[in-house]
Amino acid sequence: MSILTTVALWTLAGSGVAAIGPSPAVIDPTMPGVVFEATRARFADQGRLVIAGSPVYSPGTRDFAISVTVQTKPGSTSIPAGDHANVFQHWTSRPGGVMAKIELATAKNGPGKADDVMNVPRCELQADPLPDGTPSDQIILVAPKTSDNAGPLTIRCVKNKSNVQLFVNGVMVARRGVTLGAFTLDRDWSIGAKLGANVTPSDALAGWAWNARVEIKP
Repeated sequence: MSILTTVALWTLAGSGVAAIGPSPAVIDPTMPGVVFEATRARFADQGRLVIAGSPVYSPGTRDFAISVTVQTKPGSTSIPAGDHANVFQHWTSRPGGVMAKIELATAKNGPGKADDVMNVPRCELQADPLPDGTPSDQIILVAPKTSDNAGPLTIRCVKNKSNVQLFVNGVMVARRGVTLGAFTLDRDWSIGAKLGANVTPSDALAGWAWNARVEIKP
């Protein structure tokens, strides 16, 4: 396994100031439902944190990982079955945009989604478009089912030279052998909900997040 170095860490303890890295996690005024607590951030009412893009977070062709610890609200019904919460992700413009994202599936049916249960960790990667502009393949890994309202869950998605791995609480739960191209992850990131104007309750985290991290091979 590659030895990775943390290039960015947002503990979200008390504020969005980055413990490592140049850009703080700032509450989006259009989606202000975030409260910084003593040890983590609480998300409600479609709250979202936005992190300004930086070349520091961009691995190119190097191995990298993104991770976050999350816990959902007990009994939360704000995310309907059949969708998923975008917990931590790099900005993407579909279709074909470069992407690195961690989600919690609350899914029933749909490609790459587990069925009938909340809190199913999921990671999604899509490398830079090919030289001719064709979108690269989209890679989705889904963990085995977890209990509704389980947590905390530390979710880590690792891209190596020849595979992608998904870890939950330090245990590898999914792996796919694949060779991916470059990842230019230098645009904005978000925590708690995806970026864009079309965010719905089904895209947003209802609960807590902390220790969002980006790691890159030196």
